[in-house]
Amino acid sequence: MDANTDTTVDFSNTQILGSNVTAKLGNSVYLGSNAAYTGQTPAASDAITSARTAAEKTW
Repeated sequence: MDANTDTTVDFSNTQILGSNVTAKLGNSVYLGSNAAYTGQTPAASDAITSARTAAEKTW
């Protein structure tokens, strides 16, 4: 399972233990050698902003 590409599961609030782990999971912990959060790309950030704006319009 690839947490960066599997859109059917919410992987946020996850604890990841291991070496050479990189991911973009919000509110998560990475522990191990060369383990790190990789920042959002501008495209991902734009998609999140767009979705948030659309959701706010429905209120």
